[in-house]
Amino acid sequence: MMPSAANDPQIALRLVETLGWIVGGGSVLIGVSRMVARTRARKAAAAIGISGVAPAEEDLFEGQPDFDPPLPDPDELAEVAELAAEVAAEVAAEVAAEAVTAAALPAALQVAPVVRQQPVPPVDPTQPAPPGVPVTPAVIRAPLWVRLGTLIALAFAIFLPAYFGPVSWALAVLALVAAGLGEFWDMLDAVETPPHRTFGWAAGLMLPVTALVWGASGLGPALVAGLLVIGAGSLFVKEEASLNARMGGTALGVLYVGLLGAHLVLIGHDGGFGAIVFFVMVVQLADVGGLMTGVLFGKRKLAPHISPGKTLEGAIGSFVAAAFGAWAFAFALPSVPLSALFAVGVALAAAGLIGDLLASGFKRGAGLKDFGKVLPGHGGVLDRFDGYLFAAPIFWAWLVLIRWMGWM
Repeated sequence: MMPSAANDPQIALRLVETLGWIVGGGSVLIGVSRMVARTRARKAAAAIGISGVAPAEEDLFEGQPDFDPPLPDPDELAEVAELAAEVAAEVAAEVAAEAVTAAALPAALQVAPVVRQQPVPPVDPTQPAPPGVPVTPAVIRAPLWVRLGTLIALAFAIFLPAYFGPVSWALAVLALVAAGLGEFWDMLDAVETPPHRTFGWAAGLMLPVTALVWGASGLGPALVAGLLVIGAGSLFVKEEASLNARMGGTALGVLYVGLLGAHLVLIGHDGGFGAIVFFVMVVQLADVGGLMTGVLFGKRKLAPHISPGKTLEGAIGSFVAAAFGAWAFAFALPSVPLSALFAVGVALAAAGLIGDLLASGFKRGAGLKDFGKVLPGHGGVLDRFDGYLFAAPIFWAWLVLIRWMGWM
């Protein structure tokens, strides 16, 4: 049963007030981060001979969908330069060996230095790197005001339906899941594994509807029914690709977008407006805190093979920002002890980070920068809500726990 909405107006007023303070302080951090990013970009460009880095292309928030540091990282560019130097050295060694075999050692000694002294080819950070070569974050092009405008529009699209009750909230989540499924199907098409879209839509959208009508108890049967629909329907479709690959990709999309998204409906159903406010803001602050800390202090890579922009320092900053968010938005869940809010805040930061890395892995495997372009300056729906999808089941389970303990 959803909690009473008697305090929802007070929560909404406190939300607006707290957001004002956070935006003011965040503006200062954004300015500092942009200056640091520009300085690093200039040093990195000078180190390997990249010219023409215009200030307009160095904006920290010009289109990066998952808040990765958008500008070239000096360490990554140095790795690219070292790799190119190693390749040149290997070529020189091979030439020298062939020359020795041909009894032309003097010529070989003349060739090797020439090859070694060849300049390192310029690195274009806007182009994807070949397999095995470290990838530098892409240069961003959407201006800051576009990104901020999109965030404001998303805030209205999230909090207004949440304020008016579980049904309007479920409809908003249903739209999000529908858009996310479409982007996931497009990603599968990019790797030449076209999904069973019709059966995937039916199975994926069934889950949020079930969560609204029957709650968590209906998700298990609905998931089984959806997978049976995908399996049975696939038998009557002329295959252009492997049946296993198509069914597997479609089922993965249903699990990743549909099932995880259904837990967003459960949060509104079981926790109400206050729970949604707390959840959305803590995950968002963890994301932004990780970005800022990574830009200012990031040195050690967290998962360079998946997301080169993620750093260990950024992850720590994400945890600290989530703890701050739990304190700042404790008014949304006033009956819950602060220690429990801190604990779930850190858990949400960890889950959001894992979801972000998983989405980056999906895109890297498909050779995509963004899942889509529906959100100006941010990419697609999955680019913006990847962390929320992974964090939603964690938060819903926590809501069930604290209700059992009598704190709600």
